[in-house]
Amino acid sequence: MNNRSNVLLIATIASQVRQKEPFNQEHSNDAYAHLSMLCDELNINLYITHFANTINDSEVLSWIFKNGEWKMVELAASEITSSYADLPQNFPESNELRNILIKNEVIFFNDLDMSDCLTDKILTYQLLPNFVPPTFDTSVPDISNSLRTASNHPDLRTDKLILKPRYGERGKGIEVINFADLESDYVAKKEGFIVQPIMESDLGIPELGIYGRHDLRILIYNGEIKDFFVRVAPANTFICNQSRGAEFFYFNVGELPKRFREVAYEIDNAFNQYVPRYYTIDIGVGRSGKIWVYELNTMPGIVWRKDFSDKMICIQMHKNIVAAIKSTTIKSGVMS
Repeated sequence: MNNRSNVLLIATIASQVRQKEPFNQEHSNDAYAHLSMLCDELNINLYITHFANTINDSEVLSWIFKNGEWKMVELAASEITSSYADLPQNFPESNELRNILIKNEVIFFNDLDMSDCLTDKILTYQLLPNFVPPTFDTSVPDISNSLRTASNHPDLRTDKLILKPRYGERGKGIEVINFADLESDYVAKKEGFIVQPIMESDLGIPELGIYGRHDLRILIYNGEIKDFFVRVAPANTFICNQSRGAEFFYFNVGELPKRFREVAYEIDNAFNQYVPRYYTIDIGVGRSGKIWVYELNTMPGIVWRKDFSDKMICIQMHKNIVAAIKSTTIKSGVMS
Protein backbone atom coordinates (compact mmCIF):
# COMPACT_ATOMS: atom_id res chain seq x y z
CA MET A 1 0.00 0.00 0.00
CA ASN A 2 1.11 3.55 -0.61
CA ASN A 3 -1.80 5.58 0.67
CA ARG A 4 -1.43 9.26 1.41
CA SER A 5 -2.41 10.26 4.92
CA ASN A 6 -4.39 13.39 5.79
CA VAL A 7 -3.12 15.35 8.78
CA LEU A 8 -5.01 18.29 10.26
CA LEU A 9 -2.88 20.98 11.88
CA ILE A 10 -4.94 23.21 14.18
CA ALA A 11 -3.32 26.61 14.74
CA THR A 12 -4.79 29.43 16.82
CA ILE A 13 -3.32 32.02 14.44
CA ALA A 14 -5.06 30.55 11.37
CA SER A 15 -7.93 32.40 9.72
CA GLN A 16 -11.47 31.91 10.93
CA VAL A 17 -12.98 33.17 7.69
CA ARG A 18 -12.98 32.01 4.10
CA GLN A 19 -10.00 33.55 2.32
CA LYS A 20 -7.36 32.56 -0.20
CA GLU A 21 -4.63 31.73 2.32
CA PRO A 22 -4.76 30.39 5.88
CA PHE A 23 -2.92 33.30 7.50
CA ASN A 24 -3.02 37.08 7.23
CA GLN A 25 0.77 37.51 7.29
CA GLU A 26 2.94 36.58 4.30
CA HIS A 27 5.77 35.15 6.43
CA SER A 28 3.26 32.92 8.25
CA ASN A 29 1.93 31.52 4.97
CA ASP A 30 5.50 30.98 3.75
CA ALA A 31 6.52 29.10 6.89
CA TYR A 32 3.48 26.81 6.81
CA ALA A 33 3.97 26.25 3.09
CA HIS A 34 7.49 25.02 3.84
CA LEU A 35 6.15 22.67 6.53
CA SER A 36 3.51 21.43 4.07
CA MET A 37 6.11 20.69 1.40
CA LEU A 38 8.16 18.63 3.86
CA CYS A 39 5.03 16.62 4.64
CA ASP A 40 4.24 16.22 0.95
CA GLU A 41 7.65 14.60 0.39
CA LEU A 42 6.49 11.85 2.77
CA ASN A 43 3.10 11.40 1.10
CA ILE A 44 1.36 13.38 3.83
CA ASN A 45 -1.35 15.90 3.00
CA LEU A 46 -1.15 18.67 5.60
CA TYR A 47 -4.36 20.65 6.13
CA ILE A 48 -4.32 23.88 8.16
CA THR A 49 -7.29 25.16 10.16
CA HIS A 50 -8.45 27.11 13.21
CA PHE A 51 -10.42 25.25 15.88
CA ALA A 52 -13.45 27.47 15.19
CA ASN A 53 -13.68 26.34 11.54
CA THR A 54 -16.04 23.42 11.98
CA ILE A 55 -18.67 23.65 9.22
CA ASN A 56 -20.97 20.99 10.60
CA ASP A 57 -20.50 17.82 12.61
CA SER A 58 -18.54 16.18 9.80
CA GLU A 59 -16.45 18.79 7.90
CA VAL A 60 -13.76 21.34 8.66
CA LEU A 61 -12.89 24.43 6.62
CA SER A 62 -9.15 24.18 6.02
CA TRP A 63 -6.30 24.97 3.62
CA ILE A 64 -3.77 22.77 1.84
CA PHE A 65 -0.63 23.87 -0.03
CA LYS A 66 -0.36 22.06 -3.37
CA ASN A 67 1.57 22.83 -6.55
CA GLY A 68 2.91 26.09 -5.19
CA GLU A 69 -0.37 27.61 -4.01
CA TRP A 70 -2.90 27.45 -1.22
CA LYS A 71 -6.28 25.84 -1.77
CA MET A 72 -9.27 26.21 0.54
CA VAL A 73 -11.23 22.99 1.06
CA GLU A 74 -13.98 21.49 3.18
CA LEU A 75 -12.25 18.47 4.66
CA ALA A 76 -14.35 15.54 5.86
CA ALA A 77 -13.44 14.56 9.42
CA SER A 78 -13.75 10.90 8.42
CA GLU A 79 -10.78 11.38 6.06
CA ILE A 80 -8.40 12.72 8.73
CA THR A 81 -5.67 10.33 9.85
CA SER A 82 -4.14 12.35 12.67
CA SER A 83 -4.09 15.87 14.07
CA TYR A 84 -1.33 18.15 15.31
CA ALA A 85 -3.70 19.96 17.58
CA ASP A 86 -3.84 23.23 19.44
CA LEU A 87 -7.27 22.72 21.00
CA PRO A 88 -7.58 24.89 24.13
CA GLN A 89 -10.16 23.18 26.29
CA ASN A 90 -11.91 26.35 27.49
CA PHE A 91 -13.47 27.35 24.14
CA PRO A 92 -16.81 25.83 23.02
CA GLU A 93 -15.69 25.77 19.36
CA SER A 94 -12.52 23.95 20.35
CA ASN A 95 -14.48 21.33 22.27
CA GLU A 96 -16.82 20.90 19.31
CA LEU A 97 -13.95 20.11 16.95
CA ARG A 98 -12.25 17.97 19.58
CA ASN A 99 -15.37 15.81 19.94
CA ILE A 100 -15.74 15.45 16.17
CA LEU A 101 -12.14 14.27 15.81
CA ILE A 102 -12.46 11.87 18.74
CA LYS A 103 -15.66 10.48 17.22
CA ASN A 104 -13.76 9.78 14.01
CA GLU A 105 -10.92 8.08 15.92
CA VAL A 106 -8.32 10.63 14.84
CA ILE A 107 -4.93 10.21 16.52
CA PHE A 108 -3.70 13.34 18.30
CA PHE A 109 -0.17 14.64 18.52
CA ASN A 110 0.44 15.77 21.21
CA ASP A 111 -1.95 13.50 23.12
CA LEU A 112 -4.93 15.54 24.34
CA ASP A 113 -4.30 14.72 28.02
CA MET A 114 -0.78 16.04 27.66
CA SER A 115 -1.89 19.08 25.67
CA ASP A 116 -4.48 19.96 28.31
CA CYS A 117 -1.83 19.93 31.00
CA LEU A 118 0.54 22.02 28.88
CA THR A 119 -2.05 24.69 28.13
CA ASP A 120 -3.81 24.85 31.52
CA LYS A 121 -1.60 26.88 33.88
CA ILE A 122 -3.38 25.55 36.96
CA LEU A 123 -2.73 21.94 35.89
CA THR A 124 0.89 22.80 35.08
CA TYR A 125 1.35 24.20 38.60
CA GLN A 126 -0.28 21.15 40.18
CA LEU A 127 1.99 18.84 38.17
CA LEU A 128 5.19 20.81 38.82
CA PRO A 129 4.73 22.66 42.15
CA ASN A 130 8.49 22.66 42.85
CA PHE A 131 9.22 24.53 39.62
CA VAL A 132 6.21 26.74 38.85
CA PRO A 133 5.53 29.88 40.92
CA PRO A 134 2.32 29.60 43.00
CA THR A 135 -0.62 29.88 40.62
CA PHE A 136 -4.16 30.79 41.66
CA ASP A 137 -7.39 31.27 39.78
CA THR A 138 -8.69 34.80 40.33
CA SER A 139 -11.91 33.33 41.75
CA VAL A 140 -10.14 31.73 44.74
CA PRO A 141 -11.59 33.04 48.04
CA ASP A 142 -9.20 35.15 50.16
CA ILE A 143 -6.74 35.11 47.29
CA SER A 144 -4.47 37.76 48.79
CA ASN A 145 -3.60 35.71 51.88
CA SER A 146 -3.33 32.49 49.86
CA LEU A 147 -0.93 34.06 47.39
CA ARG A 148 1.18 35.78 50.03
CA THR A 149 1.50 32.60 52.11
CA ALA A 150 2.41 30.39 49.13
CA SER A 151 4.97 32.85 47.77
CA ASN A 152 7.45 32.68 50.65
CA HIS A 153 10.62 32.46 48.57
CA PRO A 154 13.37 35.07 48.04
CA ASP A 155 12.98 34.85 44.24
CA LEU A 156 9.28 35.69 44.31
CA ARG A 157 7.89 39.21 44.41
CA THR A 158 4.35 39.83 45.59
CA ASP A 159 4.40 43.61 45.29
CA LYS A 160 3.97 42.98 41.56
CA LEU A 161 1.91 40.12 40.15
CA ILE A 162 1.44 38.49 36.76
CA LEU A 163 -2.19 38.39 35.63
CA LYS A 164 -2.80 36.23 32.56
CA PRO A 165 -5.36 33.93 30.92
CA ARG A 166 -5.44 30.44 32.42
CA TYR A 167 -5.33 28.93 28.94
CA GLY A 168 -3.50 31.77 27.21
CA GLU A 169 -0.68 31.61 24.71
CA ARG A 170 1.65 33.79 22.64
CA GLY A 171 1.79 36.42 25.37
CA LYS A 172 -1.82 37.50 24.80
CA GLY A 173 -3.64 39.12 27.68
CA ILE A 174 -0.68 39.22 30.09
CA GLU A 175 -0.56 42.13 32.51
CA VAL A 176 1.59 43.17 35.44
CA ILE A 177 -0.53 44.42 38.35
CA ASN A 178 0.15 45.68 41.86
CA PHE A 179 -0.65 43.43 44.80
CA ALA A 180 -3.17 46.01 46.00
CA ASP A 181 -5.12 45.51 42.76
CA LEU A 182 -5.76 41.86 43.57
CA GLU A 183 -9.02 42.55 45.42
CA SER A 184 -10.25 45.09 42.86
CA ASP A 185 -13.38 44.76 40.75
CA TYR A 186 -11.16 44.78 37.67
CA VAL A 187 -9.43 41.56 38.69
CA ALA A 188 -12.65 40.01 40.01
CA LYS A 189 -14.18 40.36 36.55
CA LYS A 190 -11.22 38.58 34.91
CA GLU A 191 -12.98 35.24 34.53
CA GLY A 192 -10.65 32.47 33.37
CA PHE A 193 -7.51 34.31 34.53
CA ILE A 194 -4.78 33.32 36.96
CA VAL A 195 -2.36 35.31 39.11
CA GLN A 196 1.22 34.49 40.04
CA PRO A 197 3.93 36.30 41.98
CA ILE A 198 6.61 37.68 39.70
CA MET A 199 9.76 35.60 39.69
CA GLU A 200 12.63 38.09 39.74
CA SER A 201 15.13 37.01 37.06
CA ASP A 202 16.98 40.30 36.66
CA LEU A 203 20.43 38.78 37.33
CA GLY A 204 20.22 36.89 34.04
CA ILE A 205 22.16 33.77 33.05
CA PRO A 206 25.85 34.78 33.28
CA GLU A 207 27.22 31.51 31.86
CA LEU A 208 25.37 32.29 28.62
CA GLY A 209 26.20 35.98 28.64
CA ILE A 210 22.56 36.84 29.33
CA TYR A 211 21.84 39.79 31.61
CA GLY A 212 18.47 41.09 32.70
CA ARG A 213 15.00 39.55 32.93
CA HIS A 214 14.80 36.60 30.59
CA ASP A 215 12.92 33.55 29.35
CA LEU A 216 14.90 30.51 28.19
CA ARG A 217 12.90 28.23 25.90
CA ILE A 218 13.85 24.56 25.56
CA LEU A 219 12.37 22.45 22.76
CA ILE A 220 11.93 18.75 23.53
CA TYR A 221 11.08 15.97 21.09
CA ASN A 222 10.44 12.53 22.59
CA GLY A 223 12.68 13.21 25.57
CA GLU A 224 15.53 14.73 23.57
CA ILE A 225 16.50 18.39 23.84
CA LYS A 226 16.47 19.62 20.26
CA ASP A 227 17.11 23.33 20.63
CA PHE A 228 16.99 26.31 22.93
CA PHE A 229 17.06 30.08 22.77
CA VAL A 230 16.69 32.99 25.17
CA ARG A 231 14.42 36.01 25.07
CA VAL A 232 15.39 39.07 27.10
CA ALA A 233 12.76 41.59 28.16
CA PRO A 234 13.16 45.28 27.33
CA ALA A 235 14.52 47.42 30.17
CA ASN A 236 12.14 48.04 33.08
CA THR A 237 9.65 45.40 31.90
CA PHE A 238 8.90 41.84 32.99
CA ILE A 239 7.39 40.19 29.89
CA CYS A 240 9.69 38.48 27.39
CA ASN A 241 7.36 37.89 24.45
CA GLN A 242 8.29 38.91 20.91
CA SER A 243 5.17 41.06 20.70
CA ARG A 244 6.45 43.06 23.68
CA GLY A 245 9.81 43.83 22.07
CA ALA A 246 11.96 41.07 23.58
CA GLU A 247 15.45 40.53 22.18
CA PHE A 248 16.30 37.01 20.96
CA PHE A 249 19.58 35.13 21.48
CA TYR A 250 20.22 31.82 19.71
CA PHE A 251 22.67 29.09 20.75
CA ASN A 252 23.83 25.66 19.68
CA VAL A 253 22.04 22.96 21.66
CA GLY A 254 25.36 21.76 23.09
CA GLU A 255 25.77 25.12 24.85
CA LEU A 256 22.84 24.50 27.18
CA PRO A 257 24.29 24.35 30.71
CA LYS A 258 24.00 21.07 32.59
CA ARG A 259 21.69 22.44 35.28
CA PHE A 260 19.09 23.39 32.66
CA ARG A 261 19.35 19.99 31.01
CA GLU A 262 18.73 18.26 34.33
CA VAL A 263 15.60 20.32 34.97
CA ALA A 264 14.31 19.72 31.44
CA TYR A 265 14.75 15.95 31.77
CA GLU A 266 13.08 15.92 35.18
CA ILE A 267 10.08 17.76 33.77
CA ASP A 268 9.95 15.54 30.69
CA ASN A 269 9.72 12.46 32.91
CA ALA A 270 6.18 13.57 33.72
CA PHE A 271 5.24 13.11 30.06
CA ASN A 272 7.32 10.13 28.92
CA GLN A 273 4.20 7.97 28.49
CA TYR A 274 3.18 10.17 25.53
CA VAL A 275 4.84 9.32 22.22
CA PRO A 276 5.28 11.24 20.03
CA ARG A 277 5.58 14.46 21.98
CA TYR A 278 7.06 17.79 20.92
CA TYR A 279 6.69 20.76 23.23
CA THR A 280 8.55 23.60 24.90
CA ILE A 281 9.56 24.50 28.43
CA ASP A 282 9.96 28.20 29.28
CA ILE A 283 12.24 28.75 32.28
CA GLY A 284 14.12 31.49 34.09
CA VAL A 285 16.71 31.80 36.84
CA GLY A 286 15.86 33.57 40.08
CA ARG A 287 18.22 35.66 42.18
CA SER A 288 18.91 32.63 44.39
CA GLY A 289 20.02 30.59 41.36
CA LYS A 290 16.91 28.42 41.43
CA ILE A 291 15.47 27.49 38.03
CA TRP A 292 11.76 28.24 37.67
CA VAL A 293 9.25 27.22 35.00
CA TYR A 294 7.16 30.02 33.53
CA GLU A 295 4.97 27.77 31.43
CA LEU A 296 4.84 24.84 29.02
CA ASN A 297 3.65 25.09 25.40
CA THR A 298 2.15 22.37 23.25
CA MET A 299 3.09 23.81 19.87
CA PRO A 300 6.59 25.26 19.28
CA GLY A 301 6.74 28.24 16.97
CA ILE A 302 6.36 27.22 13.34
CA VAL A 303 6.53 30.74 11.93
CA TRP A 304 9.84 32.52 11.47
CA ARG A 305 9.96 36.23 12.22
CA LYS A 306 9.49 38.86 9.56
CA ASP A 307 13.22 39.62 9.48
CA PHE A 308 13.91 35.89 8.84
CA SER A 309 16.65 35.95 11.52
CA ASP A 310 15.35 32.71 13.04
CA LYS A 311 14.41 30.95 9.80
CA MET A 312 17.01 28.19 10.15
CA ILE A 313 15.84 27.49 13.71
CA CYS A 314 12.25 27.18 12.47
CA ILE A 315 13.27 24.92 9.60
CA GLN A 316 14.81 22.50 12.10
CA MET A 317 11.59 22.67 14.14
CA HIS A 318 9.67 21.81 10.98
CA LYS A 319 11.78 18.68 10.48
CA ASN A 320 11.08 17.56 14.05
CA ILE A 321 7.36 18.21 13.63
CA VAL A 322 7.24 16.24 10.38
CA ALA A 323 9.05 13.32 12.04
CA ALA A 324 6.40 13.30 14.77
CA ILE A 325 3.57 13.59 12.25
CA LYS A 326 5.07 10.71 10.28
CA SER A 327 5.10 8.53 13.40
CA THR A 328 1.39 9.18 14.01
CA THR A 329 0.51 8.07 10.48
CA ILE A 330 2.45 4.84 11.02
CA LYS A 331 0.72 4.38 14.39
CA SER A 332 -2.65 4.77 12.66
CA GLY A 333 -1.83 2.00 10.23
CA VAL A 334 -1.54 4.25 7.20
CA MET A 335 1.61 3.32 5.28
CA SER A 336 2.94 6.47 3.64
